[in-house]
Amino acid sequence: MGPMHDKGFLDNVLSDLEGSDQIQFGTIDRMQGMLRMAREEILEPLYYKPGHLGKIFKCSTIPVGMFASTLLNGGFQVSQSHAAPGVLKTDATPTYVTNVMKAFKNRIDEHGKMKTDLPDETDGINFAHHPGSRNENTEGFTRFQMNPTPNWGPGSIAKRVKPDAIPRGEKRFAEVDLLH
Repeated sequence: MGPMHDKGFLDNVLSDLEGSDQIQFGTIDRMQGMLRMAREEILEPLYYKPGHLGKIFKCSTIPVGMFASTLLNGGFQVSQSHAAPGVLKTDATPTYVTNVMKAFKNRIDEHGKMKTDLPDETDGINFAHHPGSRNENTEGFTRFQMNPTPNWGPGSIAKRVKPDAIPRGEKRFAEVDLLH
């Protein structure tokens, strides 16, 4: 399987966007953020969702920054994915990811809270913060579109009005249109 993104093409589009004005593209910040993220994405085809891993291992969700740090401290590459927020792509083996989740589960108490008295390294997995765990080149850019208002999105389905709910003498909307 070949690379998912043509980095040269992404560089060309990014340079074209640098000269564009906000009026031409209303979402230029989001476009730049997504293109930069795709540019820095590693070439692994699959990604991990920390929330899904927590369900598999029956524990709390491992924080994305902590998960990235453990993988980087283990000598693996890590990047965010353009596919969804909060997911990570890595070249780590599934066995290593399993070991990370088992060690993380041991760091959680019976109430789902992190134990604070543990060293950075547990069961051979280093949980110390790694400076590369955040992608600094996409900071300040919108990566994923946020909802513009709290109740943004499709509204409720229109409800059918029962004929006996219309007061006598008034015509329904469809009847009024047909008569004119």
